[in-house]
Amino acid sequence: NQTIFSRYKTIGPALIISALLSVSALAQVYVPVAGEFGYRTASSGIASCKPEMNPDISATGDYLALGDDEEANVVMPFLFDFYGVRSDKLRIGNNGGILFDNTTDDLLAANSNFDATNPSGISKILPFWDDLDSEQGGVYYQTTGSAPNRVFIIEWKDRRHYSGTTYLDPATFQAQLYESSNVIAFFYPDMDFSDVNYDDGISATVGLIASTGEFTKTSYNS
Repeated sequence: NQTIFSRYKTIGPALIISALLSVSALAQVYVPVAGEFGYRTASSGIASCKPEMNPDISATGDYLALGDDEEANVVMPFLFDFYGVRSDKLRIGNNGGILFDNTTDDLLAANSNFDATNPSGISKILPFWDDLDSEQGGVYYQTTGSAPNRVFIIEWKDRRHYSGTTYLDPATFQAQLYESSNVIAFFYPDMDFSDVNYDDGISATVGLIASTGEFTKTSYNS
C-alpha cells in the first residue's frame, strides 16, 4: 500500500509521469522539456489518476485565511525551476491560481486567455483560474516526502463559484509541485458546481504561463 510519494526512491520525470497517469480523480500533468525553455503536457487532455495521488490535506495542511479575491504569500522548502526561473516564493490566490516568484500582484476574478504576444510580466501556475468565492471550505498547503523528492501541495477545498450565496455546490482541486524534477500536476476530484455555466472548467483558464509570455495551455473557457 505505498503512496505515490513513497515510490520515488529514484526520482525523475519519466517515473512521475508513469505513476501519475495510472488510474479516479481527473488530472493534468506538465513536465519540463529537456534542453528547452518550457513545459509540455504529459497527458493527452485530462487523464485519470489514483485517489492517493491527490491526498486531502485539509485536515493536515496549513490553512490560508483567504477571502474573496485575496492572495497569500508562502515560501516552499525547496527551490523550483519554472520556465528557467528558480524560486521558492509563491503567491496563492483564492481564484484558483498561483503567482510564481511573486509577492505583490493579484490573481483577478476575471480569468483571461493565454497570449504570447502580450506578456503579463507575471508567471502563473493555473489549475483552475476562475471567480471563486470564500463562503465555504478553504485553501491549504503542505509539503510531503523528504529531500530531494518532496512535493509541495496546494488544495482549494470545497470552494464555491462566485457568488457563494447563490451557487452552493463547491468544487475541490489541487496543484502539486515536484522537487528536483520540476514536474507540475493538477488534480480535480470534484469540479461540479451544479451549474452548466461553470462546471468542469467551462469558465476557467487552465495551464502555465511564464513572465515572458511563453505558455503551455490546457483550456480556456472550455
